[in-house]
Amino acid sequence: MANVEFNGRTYNDDRMYVFYIVPCTKEIEGEYVHYQIYHNKPPTEHKWCLVTYRNTERYPVSRLNAFDTKTEAQKYQKKVEPTTPLVSLVGKQSRMPYYRFIDWKKQQGYQEYDYKKMYLSGGENHREMITIKRR
Repeated sequence: MANVEFNGRTYNDDRMYVFYIVPCTKEIEGEYVHYQIYHNKPPTEHKWCLVTYRNTERYPVSRLNAFDTKTEAQKYQKKVEPTTPLVSLVGKQSRMPYYRFIDWKKQQGYQEYDYKKMYLSGGENHREMITIKRR
């Protein structure tokens, strides 16, 4: 399933969100939290972020969770990724266990988030800055 329309948005496939674990830094400034996502060359002292992107053309960030270790981020991803809403379920959450969800993605030929699609070719040290208002 490719390019599916639902509620006025065009999704890249059945998944409404895709997940990506990446090195990041976090800085709190007043009522805002600034995250720097490092697709290449992260600083020595960094955290790990699980970034939730809306699975649409430009992959806008929907949510970001920071962890001290990559293992913690992977553990959390295994918990939340199989519950991503699906267009085929009219926006309701999937209820598959993680291993079945991963098999299902492979069977469908779904692509994981690829930051390189968001940048012009030839660049290096790709980064994203995300600012979120503190709750």
